[in-house]
Amino acid sequence: MSPQARGKLTRDWDYKSIRTETDEAQIRLFAKTAEADRRVVDRVAQVAALAAFRAPRSHSPGSWQSP
Repeated sequence: MSPQARGKLTRDWDYKSIRTETDEAQIRLFAKTAEADRRVVDRVAQVAALAAFRAPRSHSPGSWQSP
């Protein structure tokens, strides 16, 4: 799976598109962990919104990893 989790980390949790509604693999991959995943997505959004973090949310998913 990609670091951005098929776009889940780069958009609001409730974001809807044709892909989110029809991608069976995405539904299967995230169905069991939806509650935990939502907390992660919400936290990434908070970090990206910080004034000191002047970058789009798509830049933050890998930022927690240590070099």
